[in-house]
Amino acid sequence: MPLLEYTVGFVIGSAFGAFNGKELHPLATGAVQQAKAVTGKVGFGGIPGHFRILTSRPARGQLLAVKCGIKRAANLPKADIIGSSDPYVVIELRRQTEGLKASPAFKYRTKKIMNDLNPEWNERFSTSPFEYEEDHKILVTLYDYDFMKSHDKLGYCEIPLTDLINKTGPASYRVLPCPDGVKHQSAGAEIILDFEVVAE
Repeated sequence: MPLLEYTVGFVIGSAFGAFNGKELHPLATGAVQQAKAVTGKVGFGGIPGHFRILTSRPARGQLLAVKCGIKRAANLPKADIIGSSDPYVVIELRRQTEGLKASPAFKYRTKKIMNDLNPEWNERFSTSPFEYEEDHKILVTLYDYDFMKSHDKLGYCEIPLTDLINKTGPASYRVLPCPDGVKHQSAGAEIILDFEVVAE
């Protein structure tokens, strides 16, 4: 069974405190995504009380997968001389300690949307299972598709995997300019993504 690292808050009378620890999977079904919903009873110094899990994270080496929904982007920069941009998204699972020359643990590419600075993809995918490390990150890169030449980078964002644990639902991420991307950036460029980290 996988380990769950957690922080527990306990209430006894009017007193409140917290402690850290590790337990086996039965403490929280699903270990990661269900932890916030767990409640129960615990004795403290012979006095009955109750507890709830405040925060949790997977143990190093635990098998996880990431479910991702790529919703839409807004205010992307114009890359083409004629027209606007033909954007698509590449999402990679990487580690902070590895350079970009290293192969990502997982990679997904969306379809291209022609001539649109506010594209909607509405695509979903799941990564293959991987062993969790604290330096895992999601690298999101937006490109402008070009038929006759290399594709221009419209921007990127990096999201530490630890920021996504115990979070669900769509969120907006700022698209930053790439040093080797298009020179003219659009203020307020963003991408809407939906992540869920699950235990395998």
